Amino acid sequence: MWSVESLVEYLDATSGGKGEEIWAGIRGKMMQISQYTMHCVQESMDNQKGCFEWFGLDFMVDESYSTWLLECNISPDLSIGTEVLDR
Repeated sequence: MWSVESLVEYLDATSGGKGEEIWAGIRGKMMQISQYTMHCVQESMDNQKGCFEWFGLDFMVDESYSTWLLECNISPDLSIGTEVLDR
């Protein structure tokens, strides 16, 4: 598991120093996909005042930096199993 910093370093090394720019594009796509996903299911969600629900969205990024939603978990694992998660 990589931190965002490690990912940006990798992207820098493999793209001629454009890691921050590529990450900004990936992050923007992830945010857009997340919004679309929540809008698609908002009618079926139980909205309780003073409460929130935690979702885990898993993404994949291909070689051309296209971003894909793999799955949305309604009860994501919040355990600390790696150094990255511990931070």
